Amino acid sequence: MSSLIPQKLRQALRRNSIMHGAYMRLKRRFTSQLVGMTSKAEQDFCTRYGREIYSGEGDVVDLGCWLGSTTITLARGLSENNAFVRAGRTVHAYDLFVWSDWMNESLAGTGISGRFAEGESFLAEFERRSARYSEHIEPHAGDLTKIRWNGGPIEFLLVDAMKNWDLTNAIIHDFYPYLIPGKSLVMHQDFAFWLVPWIHVLQWRLRDHFEIYDDIQGSTSLVFKLTSPIPVELLTEKYSYKRFSRQDLNSAYEYFLDRVSPAKRPNVAAAKVLWFLDQNDVSEAGKVLNDLIQQGIPLTDEMLAAREMLESRKSAAEDLVDRVL
Repeated sequence: MSSLIPQKLRQALRRNSIMHGAYMRLKRRFTSQLVGMTSKAEQDFCTRYGREIYSGEGDVVDLGCWLGSTTITLARGLSENNAFVRAGRTVHAYDLFVWSDWMNESLAGTGISGRFAEGESFLAEFERRSARYSEHIEPHAGDLTKIRWNGGPIEFLLVDAMKNWDLTNAIIHDFYPYLIPGKSLVMHQDFAFWLVPWIHVLQWRLRDHFEIYDDIQGSTSLVFKLTSPIPVELLTEKYSYKRFSRQDLNSAYEYFLDRVSPAKRPNVAAAKVLWFLDQNDVSEAGKVLNDLIQQGIPLTDEMLAAREMLESRKSAAEDLVDRVL
């Protein structure tokens, strides 16, 4: 349904909470899209994977499940897959399950916006929404930097939790070693999301061991298949900005900008700008933004957000200089 509505109109709807809520209610009714920070295309992929692709060789893990849109759709498909049912496996759903006020932005038209206070647990709401498939789902509440994977091989790993370097390292150290070469899929739900630039350089670092399996259209997700065992040194390294050279960065973004769909390119490119903004290097961020525009990256979507953040940082720096002088 959203594809029938021009982007500018959708943006206008978001500025009007009543109209946006009405639109989202209609959209969910006509498309059966579940409440969540995921698209219908991503939810459909999860269902199809569970029903048609999963083989029973390993567990299914959802990192950053929030209200369960991906957990439920995975469980829906898996419940129809004899390989999953016979093995008696479950979908392992990880989240802090602690509410933050910014989450209310994704609840338009649901009637639950404002129900939870900052810091309140929403685990019971997750369990209520996923109750139909509860026998196939095991929730794990906690910080991924503190709780670890204690299961066996992982056949499908959905990653929507690499929100900073600490979480990224925890996932690489504690979950990636259990992936099955030649079988496992890793679905990076934030791949076309500019605020997590480490995902792109990390997957580039591991490029000899993964191939792109699916670029889910109408979403921010990119799905990778593990093709060969990952060397221990790559799984135990502590990654940070300092572990990647400028040449690494350029190579990583050149690699993926050539491989993702045109719709994802502005968002992936914007992440390269954030790489420098996140380190307070406004000058270099400006050069990178201009270079990307010269290379033909359209100034749309998150490239616009990157430019706005860059201009805001420049203005703040100029104000600070004026106050000092």
